[in-house]
Amino acid sequence: MSIRSRLLTGALAAVSALALITTTAPSASAATYTGGNGSTPSTCAGSYVGGKVARDSAQRVILRLEVFYSSAKSGTNCAILYNNTGKRIPMQLKVESRDFKNYAIDTGNYVSYAGRVAISGTAKKSINIWAGATYQGKYYSLDMPGSFGN
Repeated sequence: MSIRSRLLTGALAAVSALALITTTAPSASAATYTGGNGSTPSTCAGSYVGGKVARDSAQRVILRLEVFYSSAKSGTNCAILYNNTGKRIPMQLKVESRDFKNYAIDTGNYVSYAGRVAISGTAKKSINIWAGATYQGKYYSLDMPGSFGN
């Protein structure tokens, strides 16, 4: 077998292995970032205190943002962004304090949801929640600045 044939065979094997890994990979590719007292909890504790939906031109709900508040840790706000499209789409979710010192971010390609992201120390303080996703070439934004559950 010539060197060229061996290189081609090796390259095809690598591509095949990559294709197999890609098709059997977990359902989400994600990146999470936290700073200050930000966290990515396994559940959003507390009570539902607000939310928002994004609809497409046919009025179907594409995204649903839910915000929770708990009095734990001097007040904790948590958010989750649900994907109602049934497709894997790029999504972003960020909860941050107004002074930008405390934040939690989740970004990735998801079928079900982005988040849960939370910050604590929010009692009697305003926060920013930034959420969005791209679906069928359009960016949907669900931003919610304010004070939730205080």
